Amino acid sequence: MFAVSAAFLAAIRHLRTLLSIILTNSEVRKLLSDFSVIGVDLLYKQATHLAQKIAPTDEELRNVDRSAPHQEFVTEGGRPVGPEQSPVPELSVDGTSKTLRLHPESGRQW
Repeated sequence: MFAVSAAFLAAIRHLRTLLSIILTNSEVRKLLSDFSVIGVDLLYKQATHLAQKIAPTDEELRNVDRSAPHQEFVTEGGRPVGPEQSPVPELSVDGTSKTLRLHPESGRQW
């Protein structure tokens, strides 16, 4: 069936010995546990650093409680218009210099 070489059997025997040492030796288990704690600590420090970079500013947090301007819409060019005008939706196409606009009264699709 399968020819198993002596080197392969020796490698299996060595792996079993290493596994036995890892599972039964308290110093090796402590060393692995310490590596785990150090890894979690490094992950915590990096996550904290990243969270501080992306955290909203105090001004942004204060703006959450403010209401939006009443009856104000944004039309092409970012210009604000009131309820008496029809805003024109504008969409910039990523990767190009193209901008799609659709006036609501034109009847055309995008």
